[in-house]
Amino acid sequence: MGYSEKAQSRVAEERKFVETVASYIPGYHGYQGREKIRETDRLVRDELTRVLKIGVTNLSSCFSVLVKSRSPLSADVDRVKLKADRISETVRHAEYGYAGLFDPIKIHDEELHALLKFDDGLVTTVHEILDSTENILKLSRDGKGIGDTLGSLESSLDNFSNEFGERKQFMQGLKE
Repeated sequence: MGYSEKAQSRVAEERKFVETVASYIPGYHGYQGREKIRETDRLVRDELTRVLKIGVTNLSSCFSVLVKSRSPLSADVDRVKLKADRISETVRHAEYGYAGLFDPIKIHDEELHALLKFDDGLVTTVHEILDSTENILKLSRDGKGIGDTLGSLESSLDNFSNEFGERKQFMQGLKE
């Protein structure tokens, strides 16, 4: 079970008595379902942000280690850390995966489910980024070279950022 399915399950479990009664009101059920998907979307984006912030913390620790050892790579680590932080803030402030009743761009249930599947792939990618930051931190503490691993991490961050940009295009109906 992927992260988005777990998040959907968690949202469904938190259903309150009032929502149960309100679900009998005509037309409310579809709205309620979209709201649950919207909440799930928010949970997925929160997870992406949380994991990226841990990666930023790892890179900050790595930066401190490299500054103490006067490594010329400290500037590169700082640059990648700032990129990771900028990406995490972009994810944190991203638009919801559901347009409201009067919004000009409508996102239908099928598109929302596709978006959640897309987000599940992003969660996998962001955990790979986290693994890379942990590896870079370990290498910096061991005094070993981190140049290649840092370059790979920066490429992964760029790819993640591009994928997240595709998510926004998908939501705006510009990409299928």
